[in-house]
Amino acid sequence: GAIARRFSGKHTLLAALPLLAASLAAMLTAQTVTIFVAAMLVHGLVLGITDLVMNAEGSAVESDMRRPVFTAFHGSVSLALALFAILSSYLTALRGPGAAALAACLMCAVAWIAVLANSPARALQTKAERQAANVVTAPLILMGLIVGLVIACETSAMYWSAKLLDETAPALAAITGLGVAFYGMCNAAVRFPGDGLRARFGDFNLMMASSAVATIGFVCLGLSYSFAFGVFSFALVGLGTAIIS
Repeated sequence: GAIARRFSGKHTLLAALPLLAASLAAMLTAQTVTIFVAAMLVHGLVLGITDLVMNAEGSAVESDMRRPVFTAFHGSVSLALALFAILSSYLTALRGPGAAALAACLMCAVAWIAVLANSPARALQTKAERQAANVVTAPLILMGLIVGLVIACETSAMYWSAKLLDETAPALAAITGLGVAFYGMCNAAVRFPGDGLRARFGDFNLMMASSAVATIGFVCLGLSYSFAFGVFSFALVGLGTAIIS
């Protein structure tokens, strides 16, 4: 909020993306635990800011277009996740984590150019708008806690899917990213038609149904003792969390 009051989303993203690339490269090439943890903390902070601003910009674009496109926007994110999870695991197995770090930096550079060329520098909030936004209510706090919990579940599921494949088939290290890719594809399968589902069933009903599916998926995942059932459980989690977040 303090950043948004002083800088537009465009300028925040332009500042964050180089830091995102640098911290990720440091994390992937760290030679000591201390450097890894320090880089991870910086990366988490910058990634959190980037994620917030990116979603705020997506919401503004949806408002500009005057039609629901927000879940399709996230569907594109899921497809990118699926594609680059496979490529990064292959690069890491073939050339080491340094190659994956270089590729990630190149993609951050592409993203930086895209933001520079396409994102408008939107007007900052007026003093009255800032004062209205500073009002903290119980529903707002509850919504924030719920969003945080959902994102934590989603992130854990992504990393867990790669770990499951790695433990089940360690010989397939080059395609460990398939676990994350599968999760991303399940997300995308719901997110692309999600805007139509929102228009038909309403956000509240869709979120309640999605939460139920995700919860069932996590319960099944916790009770799973076979690879096939684990994959099925991950699919449920991916389908359930797609709309919520």
